[in-house]
Amino acid sequence: MKNSFWLLFTVALFSFQCHKDDEEYCTMEFRMITVEINHPDSNFVVDDFYVVRALDNDTIISKSGLNYQEGLYDQPIIIFTSNEFDFTNPEGYDFLFTAYYDGEVIVNERYRINRDRCHVRLMDGKSTINL
Repeated sequence: MKNSFWLLFTVALFSFQCHKDDEEYCTMEFRMITVEINHPDSNFVVDDFYVVRALDNDTIISKSGLNYQEGLYDQPIIIFTSNEFDFTNPEGYDFLFTAYYDGEVIVNERYRINRDRCHVRLMDGKSTINL
């Protein structure tokens, strides 16, 4: 009987915690927003790229700023991650993604990115760009 009481108590307590409306439970999921650039040349690699917050022209991400081994993560291109969570808000901000190939701008796209209390999300913008 004593074990049944504790089992019912634990189940009731867990149910109460999972259905609270005033709290949001976040997962530890690391999110990335990426863009894939399709080019007729299969060996195509973007020379450089920048993601700038349109509001204040702050550079949020650049190819040189990413700590990845060269050539390992060429496609898709990461334009925003959970690391940049504080650069946006629940309403979202516009970000400009500019990519260069052979010294010329090949992509200049606008993205709207927001966040909830836990994760970043793409609101508007192309995830695939065909050149």
